[in-house]
Amino acid sequence: MAIYLKTNLDKLNKGLLLIGICLLAYNCNKADDNSPKIPQKYTLSVSASEGGNVSTTGGVFNENTSVSITASPAQGYEFSSWTGTSLTGNSINVKVISNQTIIANFVRSKYTLTVDTVGSGQVAQQVVNSARETTEYESGNTIRLTASPQSDFLFYDWEYLHNNLSENSYENPLELIMDQSKTVTATFEEKLPLINPENTDKNNTIGKWKIRKKRPGSQSSTSARAVECQVNEIILRTDNSFTIITETSTITGQYSIDSETSISLNQGETNIGRLTDIILTQNYFSFNIELTGVCDEKLEADRDPTYDEATDPIAPSNTESSTIASSPCTIETELTSDNINQTVSVGDSIQDILIDVTVGSTCTETLSVSSSNLPEGVLVSLDNNQIKISGTPSSNSVGTFDYDIMLSVASPTIIVSGQIIVEQIVSQTNQNDGGGVNNTSGTNTSTTTSGTTARNCQLEFTFTATDGGMTVGETISIDARYFSTGVRYTDNSGSDSENCLTNLDFFNDVQVDVKGLPSGVFGDWDPTTQTIVVFGTAESSSLGTHDIEMIATYGSQSISHRFKLTVEATTSTNTGTTTSTTSSNTFSAETYTISVTASSVSDYNLSGFDRNGTVSGADPSVTVRVGDTLNFAVNATQHPFYLKTVQETGTDNLISGATGNGATIGTVSWIPNAAGTYYYQCSIHNAMYGTITVN
Repeated sequence: MAIYLKTNLDKLNKGLLLIGICLLAYNCNKADDNSPKIPQKYTLSVSASEGGNVSTTGGVFNENTSVSITASPAQGYEFSSWTGTSLTGNSINVKVISNQTIIANFVRSKYTLTVDTVGSGQVAQQVVNSARETTEYESGNTIRLTASPQSDFLFYDWEYLHNNLSENSYENPLELIMDQSKTVTATFEEKLPLINPENTDKNNTIGKWKIRKKRPGSQSSTSARAVECQVNEIILRTDNSFTIITETSTITGQYSIDSETSISLNQGETNIGRLTDIILTQNYFSFNIELTGVCDEKLEADRDPTYDEATDPIAPSNTESSTIASSPCTIETELTSDNINQTVSVGDSIQDILIDVTVGSTCTETLSVSSSNLPEGVLVSLDNNQIKISGTPSSNSVGTFDYDIMLSVASPTIIVSGQIIVEQIVSQTNQNDGGGVNNTSGTNTSTTTSGTTARNCQLEFTFTATDGGMTVGETISIDARYFSTGVRYTDNSGSDSENCLTNLDFFNDVQVDVKGLPSGVFGDWDPTTQTIVVFGTAESSSLGTHDIEMIATYGSQSISHRFKLTVEATTSTNTGTTTSTTSSNTFSAETYTISVTASSVSDYNLSGFDRNGTVSGADPSVTVRVGDTLNFAVNATQHPFYLKTVQETGTDNLISGATGNGATIGTVSWIPNAAGTYYYQCSIHNAMYGTITVN
């Protein structure tokens, strides 16, 4: 039984094995008939043109794979298109179905340049290395902007955005790189006079001016000394004080405007420098600065809009609020001599007038003293905090002098006013009773003198009337001086001597008589101008020639002058209804000598005579006639005296024919040959001038 079972099991196992082998063989044959296909692969190449990049360079991909590509432009470029695909936009998805080459294309950006202007001027635009001018430029272009101001304007600055911040530039031309659209504003400013001619209280220089720093490599000076300047700021104030702040020091003083292009810088009586070649606008200030022994440099400056003179701690007018001094600067004066009013004789010295000065410990300003209307030869000085007025009046200083003494810090302050009377010494002893005759104007005119006083002082004529004529009904004004004679009291040298009376009180005592005048015409004596004048209206009864005699008498002296005056009838016109008159009126030329001194940088002091009489005081006007001789006896060191056709400093526009121009000690002479208004002028101090009227 057991053997039987074992045999059947073996047979069963073999059958099962055979069935398994058959099943396996069947399956294997079936697989060989239905195996899957291998996927197709393609190459995708991706690149970028100049001006950008792509997110992938591609690769090998199975068919139908979707690949994402992004094109990114560089700065100054823009994506424009794809080559190798019809897809658009800078980000695309490409389905790989074949070998492909795709290129991202970029172009330069286009930017707009907008140029605005303020003021009067034009701006030209040009691509560097190209003559092309437009308003739209490719990225990376360098654009040159050139500003051209109109007449009476100047270019001030450019304003534009850079990195989203506002920037200013003073360069002209200006070069810009177009890396975005830009707006640039060119500002032109009108040139201004230093002093407004329509409002002389308007000083356009006032303010704080910040000096522009020079660019590396630029010419920094007109002198080797200029490297020492290092000026940072200059402040000009309404009280005519100035402050110059350099890298190493602070310089203060007073300034005066000399001309439209020049300013003097002073410390008391001393000139320490000047600003010249000035160009000024509302916000721009350029000039050559010359500081004696320090520098000589061309500078440009811009107005500080935040400056307020009222709160300036170093302004002289704000010393109480000064952050430099702990307390205000105080200066006190005391007259220590009781003699501010004096009377002296020519040749005698005045008594010294003494004034003590006490300066507070907090004062840092330069202290100086000046005077006005002191007699020539009398001077004022400051030494060891004491002011002294002393000296001997010169021989031509006879008269009354009302003087002022000023103490200057930033602006002069009068501390003493007084009077000095200089008298002439006259001897009443006659040394010459003989007299004589002096023929002065040909056969028809004679001048006689008789009697003299001490030292040969005598009456003389400064000029004499010549023969002339007038018509019936013609009027001679008392101011016309067609027929007039000037009188003076002098020695034989022809100029006022030391002991000859020349003051007005003397001429009030001179007696004058004019004889032989036609009806309606009169004679008069004007002691203020020392002139015998003929005036009035000729009447019909005075037709003919009249012998006129002018007589001047003082004490035992008498001088006379004769000339002929012819009165003619009026001549009628063709209509018979109107009349016209002709006249051969003439006048004699005179010679005037005027002394010129100076005690400050503000005024010349003149003393002498002209056609209108006495000339005296600070910068008085002078009046003469064509043909007169005008002599200015100058004694004014550091103040060159010029005769000019224009009121200004410098040595331009000089009067033709004048001799001695520019004298500080000497004589400047001129014989005018044309009527008009002229000027005497210090060449370096604008305030020192006066007018000369030539009739």
